Amino acid sequence: VGLMPCIVGMWGYYLPEIGVERIKRYWRYIVARYGAYPVCWCIAGEGTMAWYLSENREAEAKQQLEGWTEVARYVRSIDGWRNPITIHPTQYGRKQVTDPGVLDFEMLQTGHSSRLSLVNNVETVRTAYAEEPTMPTYVSEVNYEGILGRSWEDVQRASFWQPVLSGAFGHTYGANGIWQMSRTDDPYGPSPHGRSWGEATWQEAYQLPGSRQVGYARRLLDTIPWWELEPHNEWVENPWDGSDPDRNICAGIPRKLRVVYMPHTWNVSKVLGLESDVAYTAFWFDPVNGERTDIGDATPDPDGSWTAPHPVVVHDWVLVLRAKE
Repeated sequence: VGLMPCIVGMWGYYLPEIGVERIKRYWRYIVARYGAYPVCWCIAGEGTMAWYLSENREAEAKQQLEGWTEVARYVRSIDGWRNPITIHPTQYGRKQVTDPGVLDFEMLQTGHSSRLSLVNNVETVRTAYAEEPTMPTYVSEVNYEGILGRSWEDVQRASFWQPVLSGAFGHTYGANGIWQMSRTDDPYGPSPHGRSWGEATWQEAYQLPGSRQVGYARRLLDTIPWWELEPHNEWVENPWDGSDPDRNICAGIPRKLRVVYMPHTWNVSKVLGLESDVAYTAFWFDPVNGERTDIGDATPDPDGSWTAPHPVVVHDWVLVLRAKE
């Protein structure tokens, strides 16, 4: 688990103005300059989104769709280091190109509507994995902290845990004020459409609590084989069904590990289907402060279900069960 530099060439709507051939020359320089480093290439941002004030949106979106596909193929042909290629999307990365085969992994953008975006955040991951060709997938943009005066730390925690336990291979945390690099002496101000996403400076935004809490999540993943996790919502009561962001999400490794994100713990949901011949120990992980509370043995009822003791403070929690060695 860690950070990987992702080099974004430019925003997608510049392609009609600059042209494919000049963009290829630009990418040739980027590959020559940075290709030997452990980086990945993001061919463009919001690849098929036309310029905000464009009067030819449909035609430009089509031009961008075809043009960025050609650029991605070109980058693949000149990069001897075979760095992974992706494209930042309006929703699905594979929909920003005519041939998904030019991508190595898929970025997703799932909304900035705070809790209203949480269901889409998970369902977009699930839909992406159902597509062919299957490729590694993760949420590259969702619910920037503080954007539009909302999406605070509780939403950041859910925005991380729910898609990661649904199969996403990583996560991009964002905060409003950072993406604009807004400063007190040089505020970003309104976007071209005349509206501002918020007034926070980057010096304020980088200290928002959600970034720390996503960091705590990474610390927990460092202690488990997270890359082997697979979704298993049948292992928990009140499982995710795509209708309510307060439903539980579970992932794990059969007979070895279970990780359950419970967005609401007024009543603790049961863990289901514990194997009778596997002994598990359990602990609560507090996603707010990163602290761990050991529970001890998870001894199931005859039907294979088990209910963890209630955490004292009611908010979202992560329950982890590990098989004894």
